[in-house]
Amino acid sequence: MNELGQKLRQARIDKGYTIDDLQQITKIQKRYLTAIEEGNFDQLPGKFYVNAFIRQYAQTVGLDGQALLNEYQGKDDTNSNDENVTENDSKASTENQGGVEKNAQNSRMLNEQKSSRFDRIRGYLPQIIIIAVVLVLIIGIYTIALNHRNGSNQSATTTSTSSSVKVTDERKSTSKSSSKKASSKASSKSSSSAKSSSTSTSSSKKSSSSSDDLKVSKVKGTRTTSAQTYQITNYPSSGNTLNVSATSDSTWITVTANGSTTWQGSVTAGTPQTIDLPSGITSFMVTSGNATVTELSVNDTSVKLPSTTSSNVVQNYTFQIQSSTNN
Repeated sequence: MNELGQKLRQARIDKGYTIDDLQQITKIQKRYLTAIEEGNFDQLPGKFYVNAFIRQYAQTVGLDGQALLNEYQGKDDTNSNDENVTENDSKASTENQGGVEKNAQNSRMLNEQKSSRFDRIRGYLPQIIIIAVVLVLIIGIYTIALNHRNGSNQSATTTSTSSSVKVTDERKSTSKSSSKKASSKASSKSSSSAKSSSTSTSSSKKSSSSSDDLKVSKVKGTRTTSAQTYQITNYPSSGNTLNVSATSDSTWITVTANGSTTWQGSVTAGTPQTIDLPSGITSFMVTSGNATVTELSVNDTSVKLPSTTSSNVVQNYTFQIQSSTNN
């Protein structure tokens, strides 16, 4: 698909972009952009990223990325079919020269090989059945043990709650007994003061707790087909982390803080990545190469990502830090 790379390069030049400009806009590394223009697609992380990066490149320079892929992939399929036809004709000519006797000999050898393979598979069948039964037993035992442990935890929680209720009841009983001995007027004033103090303390605790929680919210009017801006409040001044995971398949992630790349790599399903965010930053950006399977959270606060389609999987998420706390 070298012609594809040349067509993209010419469109970039017509737009007046350099490779560095294109890297800044698409967040794709310069060495990958150069490999696309030169047709060296084996230097990219994989076939999925070849298609994703080409679509992103084409959209940036004003071309239809999916149409380009369909056009040049169709040419590759045609060339492949021509090569297969030539190879089959050559094989047919060689077999005809060998004669009927050689064909018969080859047929007998193939039949013997198939029979041998079937016999070997049939010989391993008892071991396969035993292994499957053992795996089922192990899974069953593990499930029973897990259910038993969950039941024990629930029982312990119930017991702890019951004890707490008893202690509270005893304290209430003691308080009532003490208030009967004092004068009714003093008791009324003391009770009113205690309730007011308790209500004020409880209200201040709830207000402090809710105001200190880190919050991530979308900034209205910033959504585009390939980008979304968020605002973070109650952001601690240090010790912050970004957690990246993939629900399925894999995704290519780039994290940029205050204009500098902090982390870049591939995240696969079942292997989440925790990234330390530098102290003192005012913003950071996450670029996902496969947004349809990407999940993000800041300090264990989940980020609700906008839905996207498979035709535009490369997404940029910008996080603006509104304020920092000393927590």
